Amino acid sequence: MSSDKPAEPFKHPRVMGTLICKDPPIILGGMNGLPNGYPLNSASLDAFICHKRPMYYFFCPQWSFTQPKYLKTAVDALKDRMKRFPQHTYTILVNDPIDLPTVRAALPEVGVYVWNTNCTADPKAFSGPPTEPTEPTEPEFGAVYNARYSPYKRIELAAQVERLCLISRGWKAEQAGALRSLVPNAYIPNLGEGDQPRVLPPKEIASISARSRCGLMLSGLEGQTRAIMEYLLCGLPVVTTPNYGGRDRFLTPSNSLFAAPDPASVAATVAMVPAVGFDRHEIRAEALRAMEKEKNLLVQIVNAVIQAKGERAIRLEELRLPHKASSEPNRLSYYFTELGYELPPPEAFVSAALT
Repeated sequence: MSSDKPAEPFKHPRVMGTLICKDPPIILGGMNGLPNGYPLNSASLDAFICHKRPMYYFFCPQWSFTQPKYLKTAVDALKDRMKRFPQHTYTILVNDPIDLPTVRAALPEVGVYVWNTNCTADPKAFSGPPTEPTEPTEPEFGAVYNARYSPYKRIELAAQVERLCLISRGWKAEQAGALRSLVPNAYIPNLGEGDQPRVLPPKEIASISARSRCGLMLSGLEGQTRAIMEYLLCGLPVVTTPNYGGRDRFLTPSNSLFAAPDPASVAATVAMVPAVGFDRHEIRAEALRAMEKEKNLLVQIVNAVIQAKGERAIRLEELRLPHKASSEPNRLSYYFTELGYELPPPEAFVSAALT
């Protein structure tokens, strides 16, 4: 009997995307804007996209095309794929209508539509307010802001909010002091022992939301922003600043208030929330209705694309739509197995840089 230790299973780089339909093969993936880091996610892997069987790629941008660098990376990557792998059909689903003319002008041969991936969030992971009536109480937190530690999130705009809870990520232990300095009076639940970052599970985020008056969205520019749907599914009204990128798609006067991008205005708007009298149960119900409508829109878009290629029409029930936690490190091995392709060796996953 051999005493050799079994080889460690290969784990390829984290690549976003989900096979939402097997026949015909339809893949819903991202566009991360990283020229040397799988800019089209699974479609950047030659070992996956090289097969002759036509596939339908629907790309969901993770940022706004108003940024020239992001636009150039996406255009260059997609033109490379179209030239080298013309057997497939490529479609872009922008988050914000403002991006439509820009992307259509840059890629006239590609279908471009407006659609938002936030409709694929998991309603069970972010439950709404209690169904049983309770005595009205003052929320533990005046507001919760779920935002990574990055300048574009403008965390400092929340500095004057009373009883702020900041759920943050994307920082290292040595940056904890800088994070605290942005919002000195905030409670930061994912500051672990020794200032180590601690990832909060959805249930804990939902619990914090249930104890908060509202959720904050303070960036001026980004993509669809998954936290906004988490707020709405928890029944939280949203206080947001004006922005580009698509996160307003599910906001209405019955679930949100706008604030100017300065700390005093944000704090004052948060203080206005109780007087508005938002119905938290209706906020969640409205979000669920909007999600269903957006899913049906995806079916319309997909059918417009695939039927033009002679494929049959698909129904919503046939689509295995992802939840936000669906893109796991070994996801591509699942793709290969489902489509009956041979899984390539580890070296096939090494480089996806643009040439």
